[in-house]
Formats: sequence, structure tokens, C-alpha cells
Amino acid sequence: NFHGSKYTGSGNAGTCYNLPSSYNDRLSSGKAKSGYKCTVWSNASCSGNKYEFSNSPSFPSYINDHASSWKCVRS
Repeated sequence: NFHGSKYTGSGNAGTCYNLPSSYNDRLSSGKAKSGYKCTVWSNASCSGNKYEFSNSPSFPSYINDHASSWKCVRS
């Protein structure tokens, strides 16, 4: 819903990143940079349940407040 704390990830396209501990299991929405799509995973190192998005004002319940890692790629 794009409310609350904001985490802006930055990195190389196609590389997996673990969320900082202060954001682990706390994300509920996401927006990818124009021309990209991103995926969040429920576990570190881009493993476990995943959810892919470009602009998602609300993550589905299985990943809402359960994301631990992310990766973005050009769409």
C-alpha cells in the first residue's frame, strides 16, 4: 500500500540481495524502476516462496511481511 517505512534497494540487475535486518519480514508492497520487474522471496538468498511484480500496491498474503530477499531484472 506504499505506506510506512520505505526501503529503496539498489544493485546490479539479476543479482540476488538479502534485505537488511530492519526490513526482513516487513515489506507489504513494492514498485520496480521503470523497465524492470522484481521478485521477492520468503527466504534469504532468493529461495522459498516468491512473488514477481512491477508495481504492486499490496503483496499477496503468502509473501506480505514475509520477504527476506529480492532481485530485479530488465523486463
